[in-house]
Amino acid sequence: MNLADEVVLRAKKFGYENPQQMSHLSRLVSSVSDEEAVVALLSIFSNAQESEESFPEQKMAGLLLWYSGCKCLIDPVDVIRSLLPNWNLSVKEIPWFLCRQLGTEMVESSIDKVRSEQTGSGNDRLLDTLSFWVRNYEN
Repeated sequence: MNLADEVVLRAKKFGYENPQQMSHLSRLVSSVSDEEAVVALLSIFSNAQESEESFPEQKMAGLLLWYSGCKCLIDPVDVIRSLLPNWNLSVKEIPWFLCRQLGTEMVESSIDKVRSEQTGSGNDRLLDTLSFWVRNYEN
């Protein structure tokens, strides 16, 4: 079972606030390369079916990214595109993870680039919420 599958399974079974599961998953994250961990955890957002139903696994993946210290080597524009349309708006850890990695100006610029590409796509609410979390980033 890969890292993303483990996170989804454990989040659904135990919830995202279970300290034992977070500890176990944190060890799994630290056992793979940063690139592998980031790709696997971000895939939970891009592969989600319904953002409301996938909140526990998205929250757990976001927390794992936030606390792992993994370096994001993926273009932030590509990360933001991958979030559309399945990101649960309550999972602030993803935009905050990007802000800590790349700086708020770079993340906001990436959101603006995606916004210009997505004109009329119905993703305005998601992009507005990403911008909100970036403006309210707490280091």
